[in-house]
This record gives sequence, C-alpha cells and structure tokens, in this order.
Amino acid sequence: IRSIKTGEKLKQTYLIIYRALNNENNFSKISEEESLICKKIKEKYEFENLILTYVIKNNDLRFISIDKESMESNKHNHAQYVQSGIVVDSKIVSSNSHNNESLYEFYLLSSSLSGGPVRYKTVLNEGNKDNIFTLEEFENITYGLCYYYYG
Repeated sequence: IRSIKTGEKLKQTYLIIYRALNNENNFSKISEEESLICKKIKEKYEFENLILTYVIKNNDLRFISIDKESMESNKHNHAQYVQSGIVVDSKIVSSNSHNNESLYEFYLLSSSLSGGPVRYKTVLNEGNKDNIFTLEEFENITYGLCYYYYG
C-alpha cells in the first residue's frame, strides 16, 4: 500500500476482517482454513496486527429487559426489548473474552432495525501485543462500523 502523493510505502498497523457466517456448521474447519489465508495476507502486505472476527446473525435471538418494579406489581408491561447499542460480553459468551484479552466474543444490538443481536467471535488476533485493543475498544469499533454497512 503506497501513498498517492509520494509513492512511498505506508506502514499498515491493523488488518481487521469481519466475516459473515450464516451458521456455525463446520465452524472450526472454516476458521482454521481462513486463519491461514489471513495470515498470508498479513505477511504479504506487512500489517502489524491481524484480527479475524466472525459475524454470526441469529434472527431468532432476542434480548429483553425486565422492570422488576412492574413485575412485582403485576403490571403487564414489565418486559421490553433492549435499546440499540446494548452489548452483552459476559455470562452467555465464552469466558475467553475476559480471560484472554486477544480473543473477543460478544453480542451487539447495533440498531432496533437489525432484527436481533448479532454475535461477534474473534478467532484470530495476532501481531504487536503493544497495539492490541481491549474488549471495550473493539466493541466500540464494531458498533461504529455498524452504521457504515447494513446487510
């Protein structure tokens, strides 16, 4: 990758790949094969860091919030869908997200139009460990990118 003005080679810090996955059949086989391909791309184009994250949509999954006061007073409107921008990164995802700071896994409800929360699972994160994102930083990057693409 070169500068348009000077033609000099530019140093690339991150290659972040989000890959849509419709289901988790053969997930480990697919992630192994694609990790190897991504590593070759990283080396060829001299990126310092590489992150491969799978985007797994599940339109049958919904998150709701429950208003405890309404529930205790037997009101009918005690459950409602959560607001957009909600991230779930504990309890229902693998514990690697917090134990291993380089492998992220979380659900994100990016907008109320998306049909449900989307699961993000990082299977490859390698390179310069001084430039690694925290889980929260990666969640914020992912949330920000949701508004550039809808599909």
